[in-house]
Amino acid sequence: MLVVVADNQRDIAANLDAAGAAISLGWHADLDAAALAAAACRLLAAPG
Repeated sequence: MLVVVADNQRDIAANLDAAGAAISLGWHADLDAAALAAAACRLLAAPG
């Protein structure tokens, strides 16, 4: 799980997410507990 905290990380996070290497949770100011919990549940449901 990636949280973008600087503008120069946006493209990197998006590309890693698109490649299936990570889950990007987007910009830190837009992140909420529900999105974080949903991403964690996705990882736990499909750990491979």
